[in-house]
Amino acid sequence: MKNQITFKQGQAVNFDSAIKLTKEQALKFGIDPSKDQQRGELKTFGCWQIPYSFRALCVSAVYEKKEYSTECTEKTVYGMRTMFNVKQGGYELEGRVSVNGKKYTCFTSSQSFEIDGKSIEVATIHARIK
Repeated sequence: MKNQITFKQGQAVNFDSAIKLTKEQALKFGIDPSKDQQRGELKTFGCWQIPYSFRALCVSAVYEKKEYSTECTEKTVYGMRTMFNVKQGGYELEGRVSVNGKKYTCFTSSQSFEIDGKSIEVATIHARIK
């Protein structure tokens, strides 16, 4: 569970916009605070560029069911992880990722982070944990 931070709704985070981190936390998770955006690293093979792995920041979320919608109540940032068994699903990738010794299904996404007042868009692997 090292390099893992869990944020609850209202705790230094607005899930509709950006997760706030300090510069030290961002560096610990592999986010470069000097950039405006951070992309994931996609590895492909063959002349058709078939994807086989994707490395990016791994996150998960917990949603609470409301009467007519769902609301995100908790987000966890795990650090850099590699997605394997990658399948292309149109504009996003789906596959599996290992978090704390267990394998979970996942998909690619992005998350905004606010690091010392600066907004950075980071490519993420969203693990389906809860």
